[in-house]
Amino acid sequence: MTEQETDNKTISANKSFEFTFLSLWIIFFVVLFVATLVISPNLFFDLSSIIAILIKMIFIGILSLVFPYLSKFIKQKELEQNSEISKGNWFKVNYAQHLLNLSVYLTVLSTICISEALLIARLWEILFTLIVFVAVTKAVDKYRIKTEKNILDSNIDTRHNLIWNLIPGLILSIVFQNLFTNVLNQPKLVFLIVFIVILGRMFVEVSSIILGRKKYIFPAWNFKQSNIRTFSGSLLFFIITFITVLIFCSDFGSFVQFIITLIVLPIVMTLSEAMLSITKKVPFLLMIGYCTLFLIGIATRSISYAFTSTLLY
Repeated sequence: MTEQETDNKTISANKSFEFTFLSLWIIFFVVLFVATLVISPNLFFDLSSIIAILIKMIFIGILSLVFPYLSKFIKQKELEQNSEISKGNWFKVNYAQHLLNLSVYLTVLSTICISEALLIARLWEILFTLIVFVAVTKAVDKYRIKTEKNILDSNIDTRHNLIWNLIPGLILSIVFQNLFTNVLNQPKLVFLIVFIVILGRMFVEVSSIILGRKKYIFPAWNFKQSNIRTFSGSLLFFIITFITVLIFCSDFGSFVQFIITLIVLPIVMTLSEAMLSITKKVPFLLMIGYCTLFLIGIATRSISYAFTSTLLY
């Protein structure tokens, strides 16, 4: 296949992706509009909620524009100091995309006003945040593709990032954030898992490139295949999970819940990271992390109630 044919195939795939995304976005907009009219029509007239969405859209738009050029600037500075880049260089890690994804999660999950506690309000935020993210990254991509490969992502990476990261990950996150808030009264624990998954994966990639000489084979999630993992990457992921739990120690409902999480979560997350394939890792890691935290919270609360009842009676 010639270079021209490859370019034409890429352009065709890009147009197909953009058309599909826009079509699904419009459908979701209509469905969400009707649902809001039925469930919470006052949300359309809630000025604080509208302002919160606008602020988050502007913030994500700025970050989507800044991160690629910041990454380019850092890389160029390092290239000036190192004329040759080795095969195992840490520049192979897409830092801009990891950090931008983290920013999207934190922006959507952060609460600016009271009305954002509604699940349907969060869905509106996801809808408009994603359209801004795609529009800006696509604009940057088309502007820079003429002279260089986009550091933030290629068009294929954008499609993969949306399907296997942002869309399912954000929906899972807002659902579990509502569960953590309404059932456990511990809304900040959702950020714990987000930091572990996004930053953990980024540092695992760095560790695997620089220190990933010693590897091991671990069974995949379906036990029909095997994944090749590095000892340094898995150890670093375990440490990051352990430290992140320590950082969020004040957000747990009880000391028992904190200790159990500190023991269980690093093991569960590290094993899950080793079992999952790279393409499907983010949403499944988020799901496993959220479920583990939620179950620990429910179990420790039930034990606490039972112990208290025994003492009273």
